[in-house]
Amino acid sequence: PIKYFTLTYPRLDIYGAQVEINGTDLKQNAIHYPGTAFPGNFGNSVIFGHSSLPILYKPGSPITIFNPLVKAKPGDKIIVNYDNKIFRYHIRKTSEVSPKNLEVLDQDYSKKHLTLITCVPLGTYWRRLVVVADLIN
Repeated sequence: PIKYFTLTYPRLDIYGAQVEINGTDLKQNAIHYPGTAFPGNFGNSVIFGHSSLPILYKPGSPITIFNPLVKAKPGDKIIVNYDNKIFRYHIRKTSEVSPKNLEVLDQDYSKKHLTLITCVPLGTYWRRLVVVADLIN
């Protein structure tokens, strides 16, 4: 079985970020949330990644891997390499929600999409930044 895949977000200089399937430690890498769709499949593929205070930002560090997401914009492209297949996603929307809002994990099997989630403001756990992207290939 596949244990890892990678995520690239070129405009924000995130390249080959490692995502662990069924991982539990965000200090090691981003995590594909258990029970959500796998990339390229119908449903919502949810990935959580750490963010920290901006002063601590280091490109490629798992501790700050999703810091750049605060600059995500609709129309941006995200590339996922899962099981040696390339999937291209197009960001549809970004939003902030309460940590208690679990709707961001919902599965809609009529489409194939990707949801990236991190904590905001950077360095806090107060809110969640949610970036939703649709599969385009």
